[in-house]
Amino acid sequence: MEKKKPVTQESFAFNDSAPCPTVPVPAGPIPAPPPATPRNKVTLTVDGKTVQVPEGSTLLEACRTLGIDTPTLCFLENLNPVNVCRVCVVELEGARTLVPACSRPAENGMVIRTDSERVRLSRRMVLEFLASSVDVSTAPELQAYLERYGGQPERYGPAAPAAGEPETERAGAHCPTDGQTAATVAQPVKIDNDLYIRDYGKCILCYKCVKRAVRRHRTPLPSPWPAADSTAASPPNTRFRSRIPPVSIAETASGSVPPEP
Repeated sequence: MEKKKPVTQESFAFNDSAPCPTVPVPAGPIPAPPPATPRNKVTLTVDGKTVQVPEGSTLLEACRTLGIDTPTLCFLENLNPVNVCRVCVVELEGARTLVPACSRPAENGMVIRTDSERVRLSRRMVLEFLASSVDVSTAPELQAYLERYGGQPERYGPAAPAAGEPETERAGAHCPTDGQTAATVAQPVKIDNDLYIRDYGKCILCYKCVKRAVRRHRTPLPSPWPAADSTAASPPNTRFRSRIPPVSIAETASGSVPPEP
């Protein structure tokens, strides 16, 4: 029986043009993104100027195309608009109410006014109400808006002393004011862990942290109530946050939400 020869390096035919195993192979060209699907243009008038924007654009995008600085607090480019701050409202000719520029789609023939007296009054009052009830000392952008629109939150009086933990009150309870001080949302700071601190006394209710957390972890917020039962009585009208214990970011990410007390 013929004896097999041992396998050695000389047993293989090497090609001089083959890449060296110790040298990384250069990366290939980065694939180019597919061309954007062309969109029809819509034409509208903003503050007396005609502008064209792609179909589906918002009034805020139309304003920015013209270089018009429209104030926003709850808007963020990579999050869906929640329409809660109401400082981006503009006047739409023919509409009964002011419309939020961050979410209202632009349409052909629209006539928009972004700096009318009605718009300025609405923005000023929203900012004054917010600054009179919330500590905005760490919100320089909001303070700049107050100065821009002549807001005077101090006209509602000095801040009333903190009323304690709002969770201990019944749902919808409001302490009567003395007419001399402004009611605030001041309350003790809640520290869930070293990385997550909730200071509702400085919260301007923009919902950016809520939207970002849900989108980042892809975890729906837990319902404070068990599965619906058509035969069960309706739950009591209590505050949403008082029904759920404090939940840290780590617990939200892992899904290990503590049960309702």
